[in-house]
Amino acid sequence: MIGRVSWTAEEYLEVRDFAFREAESDNTFVRAWALDALAWLAISDVSVQAAICAMLESAIGAGPASVRVRAREGLKRLGAAPEP
Repeated sequence: MIGRVSWTAEEYLEVRDFAFREAESDNTFVRAWALDALAWLAISDVSVQAAICAMLESAIGAGPASVRVRAREGLKRLGAAPEP
């Protein structure tokens, strides 16, 4: 859904910043879906692509299974999937 919404510049920054904060949540469900949202946002925002790819790669290496799955999917969406 995130990728299909038209945001004003102010709304976009609010949503993006919220997703960045929630990507650090102790709640794995929240963290997984925040990373997914960030991956969608990074498709059209090159200014955050490197940071988000780094977060997704880190989650694949150290996150719980639900977070790793969303992180892998996010990297695939960005065309930056790690080698198997």
